[in-house]
Amino acid sequence: MRTIASQVFLYDVLHGRVKEPYLLSKLNINLPRLHSRIKNMFWPPVASTNALKHAIMNRASECYNRLSDGLPDLDIFHLGRESYKKVLQEAVM
Repeated sequence: MRTIASQVFLYDVLHGRVKEPYLLSKLNINLPRLHSRIKNMFWPPVASTNALKHAIMNRASECYNRLSDGLPDLDIFHLGRESYKKVLQEAVM
């Protein structure tokens, strides 16, 4: 499924399995404060074109933000790759 594939790719970029600094530089990572109402992990740039809106890193980061709202177990930094994939598959199916 496209959602799972984009999330696994995002995981691989963040954990250095895809060694492409350009892709990592396209991620705007937000570290929310403990009691903040804003919980988004990533801040994708505002897209002025459809090509930018649907670029892999923007699409994957927006998707992660949507999924993490409803899934408290989804943690891209602390789960192993297979555990992360399993949580995604259970959520999407």
